[in-house]
Amino acid sequence: MHLDPKPIKDLYQAQPFKYSEFFYFSLGIYAIAVVCSLLIFTKSALDELAFTVISEQLAPVGIQVFCSIGIIFFTSKITFQGPIEKYEVPITKGAIWISKLGVGLLFTYVSIMLASLTTILLSGYQPQEPFSIELVVKITASGVLVAHFIYAYFFTLMANGTYLPNFRKPKVVKYFRVLVCVFLIIFLARTGLALYIEIANL
Repeated sequence: MHLDPKPIKDLYQAQPFKYSEFFYFSLGIYAIAVVCSLLIFTKSALDELAFTVISEQLAPVGIQVFCSIGIIFFTSKITFQGPIEKYEVPITKGAIWISKLGVGLLFTYVSIMLASLTTILLSGYQPQEPFSIELVVKITASGVLVAHFIYAYFFTLMANGTYLPNFRKPKVVKYFRVLVCVFLIIFLARTGLALYIEIANL
């Protein structure tokens, strides 16, 4: 069975979630974060300033909010209307911008985690209890996997029949919409449960 990569390449070039954008942006953040981490772990005169710079980049709430908005919008649109064919429609373009902001923050977060791990290994710094190098490695690896999963998910949501021949088949589109609908239901249920628990704990 011959797998033709051209449709995937065409979809990648056309869709708005370019991996290269996130990758090169992450490299820049990583370089800055390595320098800041070295200043912190070596207890230099600039350690407080460096900590402030890194702390301002950590935005888990923003990641969750922006990515959730994008996921709910795109999965709802696919469930009720079918695959997303036009990326330039104003409301779709707005959802893309919000989603890219969330994914960008996620890659930034992971870049700082990688920079911290790199600095720990280079400087010989020993994390204080309850942290350990093994735990930092596991958390960082999980972060990298989650970031790439979220990116791949948004990329998949951009699939349509213009670039992928199989998506011109009604049966394939039907299965795609069902799978997306199932994910939407699970995601909304999980989000609702998390909000309920948070409100209950206030």
